[in-house]
Amino acid sequence: MLSTPHATLAVTDTHKSALRRALRVTASEKWDLNRRFPLVMSRASGAHVWDVDGRRYVDLTSCSGAAPLGAGYEPVVDHVVSELRRTGGILPGPLSVHRIELAERLAEIFPRAQRSLFFRTGSCATTAAIRLARAHMGTNLVLTSGYHGWHDWQLQDRPAMGLPRPGPGQCRLPLRSRPIRETFR
Repeated sequence: MLSTPHATLAVTDTHKSALRRALRVTASEKWDLNRRFPLVMSRASGAHVWDVDGRRYVDLTSCSGAAPLGAGYEPVVDHVVSELRRTGGILPGPLSVHRIELAERLAEIFPRAQRSLFFRTGSCATTAAIRLARAHMGTNLVLTSGYHGWHDWQLQDRPAMGLPRPGPGQCRLPLRSRPIRETFR
């Protein structure tokens, strides 16, 4: 039997095997900062997910926030496939027509934005956003809620994660001394 906060499930040999395999090759029994969800999923569609035994669940987490439109949302899947066919996939180099077009569109949507920066990962993007916000506000404090990744700024108040606390001899982000526009020219 497998107990979740809201139900007890009969655990089949298939599911037990999948859980054993997962624990053998994943970093920890704790997938997230608090706990591992005790089910091994095999597929998702829209707002539903299926475990390895074929049981269907409503995905109340939206793939932990990564699929706000639902898993496999057809208009998104169709557009991605169309663009992959049209362009051949990821283009080498830092500049591409896609980036230019997206930056132009963002400038139309956000007229105060003069430029767009593109990052390889969400981790890089959120860390850059925090650094910009800290520089602009002149503070090191970051208020956050929920799970946003394994960045030092996100885990700042979780000593159990083994992060060093900044001491007097350690580098801290300098406080703002001039307008943000001049800081990043």
